[in-house]
Amino acid sequence: DIVKKIDLVFVINKLSALAKEVMKKKLKDAGREIPQQLGPVLLNMYELAKSKEKEFSHLAFAIETTELAEDLDGRGPFTIFAPNNNAFNALPGNVWSKLLNPENKPLLRKVLMNHVVEARCNEVKKGEKTKNVQGNDIKVSITEGKMSIRAESVSTTATSTSGETLCNGVAYFTDQLLIPDDILAKL
Repeated sequence: DIVKKIDLVFVINKLSALAKEVMKKKLKDAGREIPQQLGPVLLNMYELAKSKEKEFSHLAFAIETTELAEDLDGRGPFTIFAPNNNAFNALPGNVWSKLLNPENKPLLRKVLMNHVVEARCNEVKKGEKTKNVQGNDIKVSITEGKMSIRAESVSTTATSTSGETLCNGVAYFTDQLLIPDDILAKL
C-alpha cells in the first residue's frame, strides 16, 4: 500500500541521514576528508517541484509567487498533497490566471496551504479526518492503491497513486487542486 511504502522510505532515509552524520563525525575525528555526497539528498517540496519541472512547474511557480518556499522548508513533518500541472490546467475558465494576479496572492497562498497537513502520512489515518494547516478538515481514504483526498468546503476530490519522501515529510502527487468554494466564488 502506498502509505506504508512511503512511510518505510521516510524512516529509512531518516536512519540513513543519521548514519551519514555518524560517518561524517568519525571521518572528521580520524582526520580524514569528508566526501561531499554520501548518498541521495532529500528535498523539500519546493526543491522537489523545481527538480520535476515538467510535472510541477505550476506548483513551483505558485510557491515562488506566494513566498512559501521557506515555510515548506520548515521542520515538519508535513504531508503535502502536491497538485501537478494537470491539476492547474484543469481549473475552470481563467481561475489560474486570476490566482496569479498580485492582488490575489493571499487567495493563492490559502489554496496552496489547503494541501498541507502538519503530520506525517502514517499519522493521517485512512478514512479519518485530520486538519490541514488552514484548520480545515481533510479526509483521506485509500481504495485499491489509490488515495482520495477530500477537503472541507471543496467540491472536488483529489486522487493520488504516487508520492515521494521529502526531507521533512512526504508529498503525494494529486490530479486536482483543493480550492475552497468560497475562494472560487471570489474569482
